[in-house]
Amino acid sequence: MKRFHWQNLSKDDKYSHRKVFPWNGRCWLSLVPVSSKQIRFEWCFGRRYCHCGFSKNPDEGEYTINLAIPGIAIWLSLMGFRKIARRRELSVCVHDWGVWWRFWRDPNYTTVGDWRDSCFHILATIFGHIKYAEYVIEERDVVIPFPEKVYDGHVKLFDSKWKRPRWFASYLTRTDVAVEEGVPHEGKGENSWDCGERRTFSMTCTARTIAEGVGRFIGSVLEDRVKYGGWDDWNYHRDSTLSEKQGRENVLVNQEVKVL
Repeated sequence: MKRFHWQNLSKDDKYSHRKVFPWNGRCWLSLVPVSSKQIRFEWCFGRRYCHCGFSKNPDEGEYTINLAIPGIAIWLSLMGFRKIARRRELSVCVHDWGVWWRFWRDPNYTTVGDWRDSCFHILATIFGHIKYAEYVIEERDVVIPFPEKVYDGHVKLFDSKWKRPRWFASYLTRTDVAVEEGVPHEGKGENSWDCGERRTFSMTCTARTIAEGVGRFIGSVLEDRVKYGGWDDWNYHRDSTLSEKQGRENVLVNQEVKVL
């Protein structure tokens, strides 16, 4: 039985040039073939945050040490060596202009006001908390064409505003496209709940006009159809349409043979 295994997680990266070298990967060593005792190691290049910590997980009897600096993050775990009574974590993380800490607390349960499981937002302290507002520019009903049919939808074009009390505001023009019946496509198939046919009912994206927003919605659904498959290409129910056409042609051929 093979005791050492490794996996290149960069194969699922959206950047094709990063799929060859294992920028993100993991490996594990089983100490005894029939035992659950393992040593695991995982790495990821290109991270932009800092963190360090230690945690224990009773579900798998796992102890984990993690460390990250800008550029690389690593995790080292020992699994199955002894039973663990409770889940606990000791960690400090720095990212997005904030500091998060957890001093020997359960990461799945938090209590408001617990100083041992809290955070400090630098920008919020200096410039105040962000307030969000929307300003509708245009709103209308539309028809959205797809290869199989035309769907009725509703689109809202609006400006989004983010403002801190002591800093300048940020603006972004976006569209919200909604289709009541949903547009079908295959799910990712990674879990039990996303297998088979799924539907996209709405999407919010950056766009300057309603037409651009509708185009982005169509492109997103067609991209999912090509990526996750189910119909061989982007045309929904294309196989069934072809089979029906072929069936009609066979009927006509049989009728011609009988006439002859």
